[in-house]
Amino acid sequence: MSKKFGSIIVLLCSFIYAALACTTSATKPDDSANGGQGGGEGGKGAGAGALASGGSGGVANAGSGGTGGLAVNGGDGGNGMGGGGSSGGTAGGLVINELAPAATVEFGLDARPSNTTCKDPGKPTGLQNDPFPKLLSATGCFLPTDPKKPAAGLIPYGVASPLWSDNAEKERYMALPEGKKIKLTANGDFDLPIGTVLLKTFALDTTMLETRFLIRHSDGQWGTYTYVWNEAGTDATLLGEGSDSRILGDADWIFPSRMNCLTCHTEPVGRSIGPETRQLNSVFEYGSNKRANQMKTLDHIGVFETSPGDVSKLAALPTPKYAKGATLEMRARSYLHANCSHCHQPGGTKDAMGVDQVPIDFRFDTPFAKMGICNVPPSKNNYGYPNVMILSPGPQDLGQFGELSKSMISIRMHSKTDGVRMPQLGTKVPDKLGTEIVDEWIKSIVACP
Repeated sequence: MSKKFGSIIVLLCSFIYAALACTTSATKPDDSANGGQGGGEGGKGAGAGALASGGSGGVANAGSGGTGGLAVNGGDGGNGMGGGGSSGGTAGGLVINELAPAATVEFGLDARPSNTTCKDPGKPTGLQNDPFPKLLSATGCFLPTDPKKPAAGLIPYGVASPLWSDNAEKERYMALPEGKKIKLTANGDFDLPIGTVLLKTFALDTTMLETRFLIRHSDGQWGTYTYVWNEAGTDATLLGEGSDSRILGDADWIFPSRMNCLTCHTEPVGRSIGPETRQLNSVFEYGSNKRANQMKTLDHIGVFETSPGDVSKLAALPTPKYAKGATLEMRARSYLHANCSHCHQPGGTKDAMGVDQVPIDFRFDTPFAKMGICNVPPSKNNYGYPNVMILSPGPQDLGQFGELSKSMISIRMHSKTDGVRMPQLGTKVPDKLGTEIVDEWIKSIVACP
C-alpha cells in the first residue's frame, strides 16, 4: 500500500470510528501494551487519548472522552487510529503513517573504502600560518570543486533514532584511518581509533547551514569544529572558538562553539554520540533502492576488531516515528535515549568533584524503576510549577505550551524559553512529534514501580 493511500485510509477511518489509544503500564521498554490481535483494550476516562498501537492485524479501540492521540500505522497489517473519544473528544491527532524501510540487499557496501583524503589535520594552532583548513573545500573530506559532495573513502551512515535539530536534515559520514578498526565496548558504544573523522552536514529545506567535524586527534582527545556555509551554498568557512547565529526566515539557527559541542559529546558516551550498536543496527539507504543493515554492512567490510555476530541478536533502537514492531514506551524511551542520555546517564552531569548534578538515567536499556524519574522531584529548579515531579504518571492538566504541568520532562521539552528548554543546546524549537510521543507515554503510565 502506498504511503499516500495509507494516509487516506486512516483519515477515512477517523470519520467512521471513534479511536481510542491503549494504555500501558510502564516497567521496562518491552512491557507496554499493544493493540495485539483484535485490538488493545480501550482507555477510559477524561484523559487525552493515548497513542494507538495496533498489533498484528489489530486495531486499538477508543475509550470515551479522550482527545485525539497519535494515529500510528500498527504492526503487520494493523492500524492504530487516533481520534476523538465517544464523549466530547477532539477528533484527529498527529498521523504517523510510515513503516520502517526494509532491506533490499544484504550489504550496503562491497568493500572498505581506501586511500581516503579525509584525515586528522592536527589541532588548530591559532597562529597566522595555522595549517588547519579554513575552508570546507580544503579539508580533503569533500570535493574541492563541490564541497556538498563527500570525497572518496568516506563511509556514510545514519541513526535509527535521530537527535532533534529544529527540523534540519542531516548527512553523516565517517573516515577511518587506513588499517585501523573500531572496538565495540561492552555497552555497545563504538571506541573509534585515533585519526577518526566524523562528519555531519545540516541543511534546512534547501539551505546548507553547517558541517561539523568531530576528530580524534593523535593524543586520543576529541576536537570539535564547525564550518559555516555561505549563503550561496558554494563553500563553508571554519568557525572560531565562539558561537554564531543566522536568521533564516522564522528560524534562528545557532552555530555552536567548540565547548558547546563537548557539552553534549560527553565522556561517558566516548564523545561520539551517534555511532553505537543500538543506533546502527538499523536499515540505511546506501543508494537508490540499496538499503541494508548498517552493522551487518560494517562487519562485512571489516571495520570491527571483533565481529558483532548475528545482528538479529544485537541491541537496537526503534525509530520513534515508526510503529511497526515497537510499543509506545519503546518509541518514547528511544527518543529520550537519543536526545537526552548523552548527558543523563551515570557520569554525564558530574561536577568538579565527580558527583552527578542530575542523577537520572535516560538510556534505553535502563529499567524504568531505575531511571530515577517517576515521582522524583527535580533536584534543581521547578521553574514555577508547583508540586512537579520529573515524571508524574497518568493524565494531568496542560500548561500554556501544551505541556503536562506535573511532569518536568514534558515541561522542559515543550518550553520555548532559553535555559528552561531541553535539550538546552542545539535547538530552539520544540519537537512536535517527540513531545507528543513522550507525553502520551507519560499519560499511559498507571503508577510508579
